[in-house]
Amino acid sequence: MINFFEKRKKFFFWPLFFLLLIFSFYINYYYANLGVQAQDTFFHYDSAYFILNGKHPFKDYWNVTGIFIDYLQSLFFFLFGVNFNSYIYHASFINSFFTVISFFFFLKINLNFLISFLLSISISILFYPGSGTPFVDYHAMGFSVISVFFFYLGLTKAKNLFFILSYVFLFLSFLCKQIPFFFIFSLYLLILFLKFFNLRNNQIIIFLISFIFLSFLFFLFIFLNGIPLENFINQYIYYPFTIGSQRSVLLDLKKFIGYLDELKFIFLSLLILIFVFFKISYSHHKNDLLKYVAFYLFIFSIFFFILYQSLTKNQVLIFFLIPIIIGVTLSYLKKIQYEKIYLIFFLLLLIFVTLKYHHRYNESRYFLDFKIGSFDKKKAIKAESLDKSLKNLKWINSLSIINESAEEISQLKFSVDYMKKNLNKNFIIISDYLFLSSLVKSNVASPLKFYDTVSIPNTENSFYNYYKNFFLTQLKKNNIQLVYTTAEYYNNVILDIILSNEKNKNCISTQKINLILFEHNLQKCFFQ
Repeated sequence: MINFFEKRKKFFFWPLFFLLLIFSFYINYYYANLGVQAQDTFFHYDSAYFILNGKHPFKDYWNVTGIFIDYLQSLFFFLFGVNFNSYIYHASFINSFFTVISFFFFLKINLNFLISFLLSISISILFYPGSGTPFVDYHAMGFSVISVFFFYLGLTKAKNLFFILSYVFLFLSFLCKQIPFFFIFSLYLLILFLKFFNLRNNQIIIFLISFIFLSFLFFLFIFLNGIPLENFINQYIYYPFTIGSQRSVLLDLKKFIGYLDELKFIFLSLLILIFVFFKISYSHHKNDLLKYVAFYLFIFSIFFFILYQSLTKNQVLIFFLIPIIIGVTLSYLKKIQYEKIYLIFFLLLLIFVTLKYHHRYNESRYFLDFKIGSFDKKKAIKAESLDKSLKNLKWINSLSIINESAEEISQLKFSVDYMKKNLNKNFIIISDYLFLSSLVKSNVASPLKFYDTVSIPNTENSFYNYYKNFFLTQLKKNNIQLVYTTAEYYNNVILDIILSNEKNKNCISTQKINLILFEHNLQKCFFQ
């Protein structure tokens, strides 16, 4: 069958290409509508809404990650309206784009057409559908992997265009999240400055020109939008470096052992790849230094992605690397005319891991913090009952403080209606429900894009005073009279910061509106 498709590749290419495109888009679209984890699911919703209304990260709200995603999502909102469908169009587009680029990569490393298609189908299932909605780690990881694809092809095909594309996607990765960029950037630098590259000094020049040009465009964008450079550097560069050491599971032996077990099929695939490469390298790559460099680039990149995963403190999202590793392994085996038994083994492994992690992350919505077996579509209700902009979303919240989805939606609807009555006053919303501002039609951005114990400095962090001053400045600039929160622990965010500068410690009056909403009146506070 494989030879049948290979001989008729020209006939089958476009039908299977469009099938791949449609399938990868739709599978993400479908699962994105099943369940929510309010903060993660809507991570870029309100921030993109505010950008659409003239607000900007770093200038109008504290932000430590995901700026490219916010701006890209604002474009989707502009084109398709501020609604949940246009929100998941974004993630579905990225899933399709990454799948198609992977398909292109497999063909470029001389894999069989049908095998490339099957590997790409697996990637489309294992990549974005676990989240379904735009999320920083998926974008950052996806763009970094694409960058490695093009750098690998640049080394093996000796084409400058591949190197340039590699740097563009690596820069986009940086604008999504910082960590994968610094890992891969360092690896590229090492490779480019090795002695064997002396014969191709133009590659170093291309590297420098590319990043200087991309940096110029980015800083021009910052300047044109009035974003203070100091805010960008402090929030996006300096502060994140103060929290990175807290996040790796590699610092905890027990967690590290569990981590190894969780990623066992990635490590198994890697071991097979390493074994295959060195088994055939002596006879086939003995005098081809670039083949060795491309191999080490790929191996170290995978280990960097594993390290990056350990720093995210999210559910594992890198299982899509398994079909990529299998593809690279098959490309090396092809040089020795691998027997069918090898192909059968890898296809069975591919099917097994695809079905296993599809069930865990897509069907069980494990990435959204539903425990295995706890996600029940029958308990979900139509989120359209809260607002028509949430049409098609089946609401069941994994971390809700209210057990019944219908009751949670009812409480949220009451909260939205209540806040709408106060639109004549300046207020902000600090919440896990990162879509409330768009439902209320508020034009004032909260000084926080989102709140957790890592994303903003605690009182012991060297950036706490900088953050506190930024927070208070935003309140004063927007003449904030009311603050709405949706959890009791958010109340401390208000009290700790505002009262630290107040002589009148009773200037804030707090009222519990319903099971979800708290209202904090600041009109008696000094900064008013």
